[in-house]
Amino acid sequence: SINTWDLLIARVLVHPRFLLHFERDGVAAPDGSYSLTDFEIASRLAFVFWKSAPDKIALNAAAAGSLKTQAGLKAEITRLLSSPKARAALWLFYQQWLGVSRLPQAGSYDQGAPYQAFAAPFSTASLNSQFGNAVVEDGQQYLEYLTWTEPQKLEIIFRSPLIFTTNATLAQIYGVTPRASASAPPVTDPTGHFMGILSRALITQQKPSNNGDINPIQRGVFILQNLLGIELGQPANFADQQQAQLVIPVTSSTRQEVQTKTGQGTCIGCHTTINPVGYGLNHFDALGRYIDTEKRFNWKDGIAQAVATNPVDSNAILPLGGVAYNVQDLPTLVNAMVSSGKLYDGFANYYFQFAFGHLPQSPSDLRLIKQLADSLRTKTVRDSLEQLALSPDFLKTQTAIP
Repeated sequence: SINTWDLLIARVLVHPRFLLHFERDGVAAPDGSYSLTDFEIASRLAFVFWKSAPDKIALNAAAAGSLKTQAGLKAEITRLLSSPKARAALWLFYQQWLGVSRLPQAGSYDQGAPYQAFAAPFSTASLNSQFGNAVVEDGQQYLEYLTWTEPQKLEIIFRSPLIFTTNATLAQIYGVTPRASASAPPVTDPTGHFMGILSRALITQQKPSNNGDINPIQRGVFILQNLLGIELGQPANFADQQQAQLVIPVTSSTRQEVQTKTGQGTCIGCHTTINPVGYGLNHFDALGRYIDTEKRFNWKDGIAQAVATNPVDSNAILPLGGVAYNVQDLPTLVNAMVSSGKLYDGFANYYFQFAFGHLPQSPSDLRLIKQLADSLRTKTVRDSLEQLALSPDFLKTQTAIP
């Protein structure tokens, strides 16, 4: 009957082996892990690098047993990483790791008179959906070029001066001439201000305020949690500040305001690390422009008024991994991220969760993360992913959880 077929189909659709990616057909080891079968290897490789099921070529290789040989496994990894599907999957990772969803949505650059005064000479008409798309495209082309076209180490992605935009407005923000076409060579900023992915509008435009103020706290939290994988405690309830009845002059710089709000009571603990990271990006305003002075705007009597112009201060002491780093600007912030090793750890942890869909749960999971972090220090991002898949731990399932 129809009812019987409905029940049968429903049972199939809710079965764990339909909903989840099972890897339990291999041989169990004494430590509780399982070696992957040929077809499980093909499946894992495809889902990690393509975010898709294995194709006919992969299934044929599994059937022939070649994925259990070093040469066969390496050949399959090379094939997968050479496919446009690998580019698409890694761009999806970059979008998540770099928080692209935090960018202003189409039409949301127009946030009233104070923001328009801040954005001048760029008009609301120029900050349109085409401009928003150009911000993402510039970041995507930058990352794909340094990952696939001219493969570089992760550190270079955070230091390269290459700019890829063809959009006139975004090029003006960067202070460069836009590329004539998407196939033209990249350009560079002659001032040397726009170095690395953290200097790009893809990052600096995230979470703008209504009056164009930068937000060092949001920037700091984002970099620490997303990029470096550092867990932060729950935000304080600002009771200390409320009891102190803080008065912040409207002429204060953003940094002075942040320091006043977070420099006492329960806030100090986390903000000793959060604020210096955010301050490292203080030379980039909420539109992505490089600035040496910060203008602050307010709404009064129906008019957007400039209430203060303050010099940018990005100097701070940043504690990372038990070492105090002197941060003066974006390059020295990147120095701290690289020297502390937190950049590599953050990438490796986030990529593991992206690739496998779960938190590390076993010694082999932790070894994979460490191996990836270590590879990223000396190898290109592309080659580091290849080394990950060649690891013996990649060919195991996680240890069963009691």
